[in-house]
Amino acid sequence: MRRNISWRWISMTAIVFVSLGTAVSFQGTPKTITYEELKKTNVSLELAGFDFASGLRTDASGKPNWNGVEMVDAQWAGSGFIIQGEGTIVTNYHVARKALGGRAIFEDGASFDITQIKAYDPVNDIAILKIKAQKTFPSVKMGDSDAVNVMDKVLAVGNAFNQRMAVTEGMINQVFVNDNNARYQIRHSATIAPGNSGGALYREDEVIGINVAGIPGYSIYYSIPINIAKPLLDPKYALVPLSQAFPANLEAIAKRAKQIFTQNGQVPAAAGQNPGSQGYALDVFPLEDIMFVVQSPGRNLALQAVSPQENKTIGLGDLAVPDTEILIINNENLSKVNIYVMNYDKKPANFALTAYLIQW
Repeated sequence: MRRNISWRWISMTAIVFVSLGTAVSFQGTPKTITYEELKKTNVSLELAGFDFASGLRTDASGKPNWNGVEMVDAQWAGSGFIIQGEGTIVTNYHVARKALGGRAIFEDGASFDITQIKAYDPVNDIAILKIKAQKTFPSVKMGDSDAVNVMDKVLAVGNAFNQRMAVTEGMINQVFVNDNNARYQIRHSATIAPGNSGGALYREDEVIGINVAGIPGYSIYYSIPINIAKPLLDPKYALVPLSQAFPANLEAIAKRAKQIFTQNGQVPAAAGQNPGSQGYALDVFPLEDIMFVVQSPGRNLALQAVSPQENKTIGLGDLAVPDTEILIINNENLSKVNIYVMNYDKKPANFALTAYLIQW
C-alpha cells in the first residue's frame, strides 16, 4: 500500500479537541460556531485507489523487483467539507488523486459513497468531489479569504490521524500574495496533522481556507484561500467517475501522457560489476507523476530515478527485455528528478530517452 493516510508531511503534534456542543468565541466578535454545527458540514474521507510501485517493491529476499510499471492497490484518508447542499465536497487534490472510490463519513457515523469528481486543480491542490446520496446536506458558509487579516483567530477542522473529526485553534500568522497581488496561501498556527489535508479553516463561522500542509518540527501550517476554490464550483464542470479521471491501466495512462523531455545519447559499457550510466536532471512539478521511456533497439537497458533533494532512489525499471524500458514514478512534492540510463553490457549502447507528464 502507498500509505495509510494521505498527507504531504508528518508532524507529531498534539491535537486539541473542542468539547461537544461548546461554542467557540472569537475575541472582539459576537459570531460563534458550535461543535454540533461543525459535525453537520465536515467529513472524514476514506479513499481507495492505486499507486505506482515504481520498481521498489521488494521480493522474498528483500531486493527491489525493478518492475517500473507495476501498479498496486492503495488506501488513505483525508478531510473535506460540504460546500453545496447536494453533497459537493471540497478537499485537496492530493487527497483525491488516483482514487477510484471512497466514503465520506460524518461524525455521527453516517457514511456515503464517493464515486464522482467534479473538478480539480493540481497547481493549487484543490479537488471537488460528490457524495452519492438522494438527500440535501447542510453546507458550510463560505467566507472571503481576501478579507482575512494577520492575527485573525481561526479554527482548523479535519480527520487528524484518521481518527475522525478534531478541532484546533490558532491565528493567521501571514498571508502570501503573488506578483499580481493575489492571495495564494495562508499561514496559521492552528495545529493540523496527517489526515487533516482538505479540511476547513474557519474564521468565526465562515470557511476561509482549505488546510493543506505544514513544516515538520515547527508550528507552521498552511491553507489554500477559499476564494481560489470558488471558480471550481461553476456549473460548467460536469461530474465524471473517479475511474475515468484516474484510469488504472497503462493503455489509458499512456494516452494521457504529454512529452516534456527527450534526449538521444550513448551510455558507456559496464565496468566490472558497475553498470555504465548516463544521467539527466529534470525540473518537475509537485503532484505530477512522470513516465520515462528509454528505447535502444536490440539492447537491454535499465532506468533509475533519484530524488536529488534527498539523494534517494525513487524508481527502478528493468524488466530484462530488449528494445524498450518504462519507469513510472510517483511525485508527491518533488521539484527535481535525476534520471539515469544504465547499461550492464560490456559495450556501449545508443538510446533515446523520453519523459512524459501523466495528465490526470
